[in-house]
Amino acid sequence: MNTAAVTETPGILIKEETLQTVEHYIAQNTLVLESLEPYPGYLGQNMPVKPIPEALFFITDVQYPDEQLLRVSQYLCEQEQLVIDACPVEITLHHISYYGIRVKGLFHYNQIAELQELYTRHNVQFMKKKEINAPGLMKLFKVFIMEPMAANIYQDVENDAIFYLEIPGYLDWEMFRKLTLRVKNNVENSNFDCATCFIYQKKIRDFVRIYAPNLTTENLKHIRQKYLEEIARVQDDTL
Repeated sequence: MNTAAVTETPGILIKEETLQTVEHYIAQNTLVLESLEPYPGYLGQNMPVKPIPEALFFITDVQYPDEQLLRVSQYLCEQEQLVIDACPVEITLHHISYYGIRVKGLFHYNQIAELQELYTRHNVQFMKKKEINAPGLMKLFKVFIMEPMAANIYQDVENDAIFYLEIPGYLDWEMFRKLTLRVKNNVENSNFDCATCFIYQKKIRDFVRIYAPNLTTENLKHIRQKYLEEIARVQDDTL
């Protein structure tokens, strides 16, 4: 890896997943959600199958400042020697916004209540439990670490099945869904999951996030070109 070419910067990832309430191993009467399919657009044999939590969402009682959640999470990792990836998240379910912490890296569900208790000691409280099983649109504030593969195409440094295709502007979620359906109908291999994201540098840069193991650079160039064509078609229709 050429470290000089690596981009490490904060940004926002937006994606939709089906979420359900975690029933066991949680602090009493608190709301923790988990994703049933972390990458719903990808169907394959390389998905995680271990009986460990893939992605958990600790739903807080109020919307805490992102900085507060990031600082508490960093403190817990340093002082409690935790090896977790925690970031602020906003989830929209049935037109209602929920706020909380996305947690990855736990080895067993029985670690959930202990981690919740650590957050509670640092003045982060949690929403009361309710039953949820529904698609949720989530917005995660996270750090992206990516390296270039080709012009406007990047690979995630921490997960080699994740790629980022740079596009020339913002797409709201509904438009992104429509364009993605068209793209998938016009590529030979449509077995990949998609999300949108943007990163902060001197200016905002917009991307399509792709998840699929073993995609080649040529596959990714083709997918990106199809997105560019669909974006151009939409822009022409609005003129």
